[in-house]
Amino acid sequence: MIMADLIRAAIVIGMMFVRTRGMIWLIYPLLFFETIGWAFFEPGRNAVIPSIVGPEDVILANTLSSATWSFSLASGRRWEA
Repeated sequence: MIMADLIRAAIVIGMMFVRTRGMIWLIYPLLFFETIGWAFFEPGRNAVIPSIVGPEDVILANTLSSATWSFSLASGRRWEA
């Protein structure tokens, strides 16, 4: 999970080097590989929640995790426009 996140961070940093219109094509493979990294990170993050909290708090922890993700997604979409 940590390795997937570090790889994703490196890929996103790589996107900062796209500076000209001629390099814009580079964004597409970088986004593809970032999405593959997300596919490894996200299930790991969800699987580790029961190891972090007690059995009685798993539902609450999953709820808070989902709410945080949804809020981040919604606020990111709002500021994108």
